[in-house]
Amino acid sequence: MTIKTILSTAILAASCAAAGAAPSAPPAPLAIFSGAGLNQSVGYSVATDGQRVLIGTATGTAFLYDPFTKQQLAKVTLPDPRFGTSVALQGNTGVVGSRSGGYVYNFANLASISRIDLTPNDLPAPQVGYSVDISGDVVIAGANSDATFGEFSGAAYLFNRTTGAQIAKLIANDAQPSDNFGISVAIDDGIAAVGSVQGGLNNTGAVYRFNAEPGFVGNRQLDRYDQQPPLSQRTFFAYNTDLNGQTIVASEAYGQTFAWSVGGTPKALPNSAFNPHPYADGISVSDDYIAVGFESQGLVRIYGKSGNLLTNLAPPAGSPFGFGVSVAIEGNLLVVGALGNSQGASRAFVYRVQDVLVPEPGGFAVACLGCSAVAFLRAEIGRLHSKRRQGV
Repeated sequence: MTIKTILSTAILAASCAAAGAAPSAPPAPLAIFSGAGLNQSVGYSVATDGQRVLIGTATGTAFLYDPFTKQQLAKVTLPDPRFGTSVALQGNTGVVGSRSGGYVYNFANLASISRIDLTPNDLPAPQVGYSVDISGDVVIAGANSDATFGEFSGAAYLFNRTTGAQIAKLIANDAQPSDNFGISVAIDDGIAAVGSVQGGLNNTGAVYRFNAEPGFVGNRQLDRYDQQPPLSQRTFFAYNTDLNGQTIVASEAYGQTFAWSVGGTPKALPNSAFNPHPYADGISVSDDYIAVGFESQGLVRIYGKSGNLLTNLAPPAGSPFGFGVSVAIEGNLLVVGALGNSQGASRAFVYRVQDVLVPEPGGFAVACLGCSAVAFLRAEIGRLHSKRRQGV
């Protein structure tokens, strides 16, 4: 441990003690899945359907786990293992994507897992899978490198979950070169949200909402939500996007996270600034909560659907650097990735949401607000060692 880390830790503890409260220990994870022995960068991406978890790596693999029994149920390997993954999970269907393509896996028979390749009808077919999601019988896969309207104008594709047949190609009505439309995607109950980090107003980033019903005919674009002032191309709004019902969540690659209801305006979540480069799985929204990972600070913040901050989740003892690089929340499960400074050091932590939301002892939350700057300084030291994911 460095002198700086020791000093910042001491200041943090002293400040909280002076305020009359001792910090409580973080809640114990339900399960911990480790990259040790696998050398696979476990936790690069995470997904859950509230029952099981699908954990992606930086080396083109993904693991299906039962967090209650702590059993590994399956491992899948992409045809091209050079790239990091994006993952989604719904029941017995797992979707795993990377820069090399997107794939749907059927886990109904764990002894014989079948795979469907997601192949667009376009020729030459662009690579899909930089970001993926699933809802019902529809899979969405981003293709930010699509060049239909110029280099990296981008697209997103809808596929049938069971056949892999293309349902539709989503393109922004105002598509332009370098928009990177499709760098983030989400789908829920017949509606899709697609992020475009240089699209929209003044090319500073936007989230586009689409009709994703398989049988729909016509212009699928419903809305466009632009980055809110102050506008800056450097923040890359909508680098991350998620959707649940009427709630949309999107974050900047170098800035804040925003949440809003359909028809509303993106509103910054409290204490979500100073979050440099949260990755494509660094946000998640469920029926009840919004989870945002702050890997540079080593924490996860849980918000209500209205945007109110409920709690801060600190990493458990022994967690590697980068706690919060990926998050997924669904039902009563919260999954958090921490990549560390090596593939073997990586971890994925699974929590019961009810354990995370247990109120802290009276006074601690208020007492430690003044400690945030010191805690941030401490985490910034760790950030220098955190593995970087490729982005724009």
